[in-house]
Amino acid sequence: MLIDGYIAPPQVVYSSALVVGNSVPVTGNPYDSTLNSVAFDVSVQGKSISFPAYYDAGSWKAKPLFPKAGSYKGFFYRNGTRHGAEIVVNATQPSTGFVYKQGTVFRLTDGKQGQPYWPVGHNLAWRGGEYKFREQMDLMKANGLNWTRIWACHWDNRNPYWPTSFPKPKDGEFSPEVLKRLDETVAGAEATGLKFQFVFFHHGQVSTDVNPNWSDHPWNKKNGGFLNTATEFFTNPEAIKREKNFIRYAIARWGSSPSIMAWELFNEVQFVEAIRKGADWMTVAKWHDDMGAYIRSLDPYRHLITTSSELGQPIWSKMDFKQGHGYPSSVLGLVMGTAPDAEIPLFYGEIGWGDQGNSDRLAIRDGIWGAFFAGHSGAAQFWYWDQMNKPGMYGEFKRSIDVLKSLGNVSTFKRQPITTDSPKGATLKLIPGRGWEKSDLMAFNLPADAEKVGQLSGFFQGTGHREMQPEPVSLTFASENSGEVKINLAEFSAGGSKAEVFLDGSRVFTKEWKGSGNKPETVNVKFPAGKHTLRIENNGPDWFRVRSIDIPGIMPVSSAIMSSAGDRSVIRILSSVENGKLASCTISNAKWKDGAYDTKILDLSGDREFKTTTTIKGGKIKFDNITSDVLVVLTRRAR
Repeated sequence: MLIDGYIAPPQVVYSSALVVGNSVPVTGNPYDSTLNSVAFDVSVQGKSISFPAYYDAGSWKAKPLFPKAGSYKGFFYRNGTRHGAEIVVNATQPSTGFVYKQGTVFRLTDGKQGQPYWPVGHNLAWRGGEYKFREQMDLMKANGLNWTRIWACHWDNRNPYWPTSFPKPKDGEFSPEVLKRLDETVAGAEATGLKFQFVFFHHGQVSTDVNPNWSDHPWNKKNGGFLNTATEFFTNPEAIKREKNFIRYAIARWGSSPSIMAWELFNEVQFVEAIRKGADWMTVAKWHDDMGAYIRSLDPYRHLITTSSELGQPIWSKMDFKQGHGYPSSVLGLVMGTAPDAEIPLFYGEIGWGDQGNSDRLAIRDGIWGAFFAGHSGAAQFWYWDQMNKPGMYGEFKRSIDVLKSLGNVSTFKRQPITTDSPKGATLKLIPGRGWEKSDLMAFNLPADAEKVGQLSGFFQGTGHREMQPEPVSLTFASENSGEVKINLAEFSAGGSKAEVFLDGSRVFTKEWKGSGNKPETVNVKFPAGKHTLRIENNGPDWFRVRSIDIPGIMPVSSAIMSSAGDRSVIRILSSVENGKLASCTISNAKWKDGAYDTKILDLSGDREFKTTTTIKGGKIKFDNITSDVLVVLTRRAR
């Protein structure tokens, strides 16, 4: 048994043919590990290692891995009692590529020191869209993607307790057809080199108001099950037993595959009934701690363990990396506004737009490069796999992935301070970076604090949820000219909201919204030249959502951010240009060494790439004729 703490897997293990124990008896439900705890115990260098076995087609099977090639002897045990004759196993096939963590970064077992692994891809939670499941995996491989997430969801016949198109199994047993479908899933990932997060449970199963499936759940007492309420999923002994049976079975049947990056306990657990209706984070946290410890004690393959939820909640103590989801008005703001965790890896497992009409390609791009410059442990991963058939979508991935591959170990790049000299006069479009989450920053000194907008939720809360936004939003800025702020309001809660806007302490706008059917509108606030503070309050009972706050004339035309490793730097320059116009700017960095630099310039907004040589003198470099979104890779030439 492993201790209750993370242990990285060996750099190389050796696999053998599938081990079958036909003489092991079955009592009752073969998938109930409390009745049939079957394992294959092997003697390795004088020590006994236990591999959980699984029931399939009338036999018990196991997939042991070994530290060295050779012959090994073992026995099948059921509930501590040995059954059958000794089995000799020949381990000959080397197996590498398991994902493990080292501090805050991921690596792959490769037989040496561990190849760096920076996950970048899109979700593939269930079959949907134009592409078939395996066909889409092949496309992901062809374009360099190395990561995905797959749910054990009932509507896609991947939940063994709850198939929708296959025959229903006996109560508490597993559907053989579902198990075969999961076999195909793992095999597809292995064939295409994808690493994926195996998501056991999702919020809809135990929710009545967020993507609710509770009314159809077979464990619901109204459907002949044993749970009175959805909240009992986390405490009922029978539910806990069945959850562990599924987890144990998954480890036994598919755990030997290096394609499984991690066991993900829950998708978006913040939306389950226990939290939505009861705010019972401690019960949900205890469930995560117990399940994490259970996996750690059982999994001989040492996979990572995670979940997905709000990052600031008390559920991460037994998780190996943190993973949030976000659908804001600004993907870049969300990602750049989320600081890396100091102790374990962190990246966003789902991102997409909170508003319609935005470019999916931009969401992919901002998810990748926002995470790179923020110092996350992987890209912020695009959710909408059913939109990947649109023109340029996979090309957007490939272009960025090709650059990432050319950089080598992405995790060695660190944010560097730079100065951008650019004409002023552009509109600052402040787009909140968080969706339905708590705001951690509500006072901004602009434009300096513009990149911190990822800490602000677009849901401006009223008196009903002051804990999510305890202060009004305050924006301080200075303008050489008079102008007009535009506060673009997107949605209003049917529960009622009241916006009050103050300029330099004087109320300049107030309005209430009640009921449903309110249309988006814009609040215009005129200001004279000079320094100002704009304050936005919601003194109604519920929320209104702000899409953006536009302040004219205070933003440089171009802004830039840079990360460096050694003599190589990556810069992203965003410019407010329209109608075919171009921009120019000068970027300074005191640590740049003078000399010639190989320069690759990618026009991310126009699918063009240029290669040239640039000379840096006095720590400065000037860029002319640049478009709205440009990525620059600088490599100092060796002397």
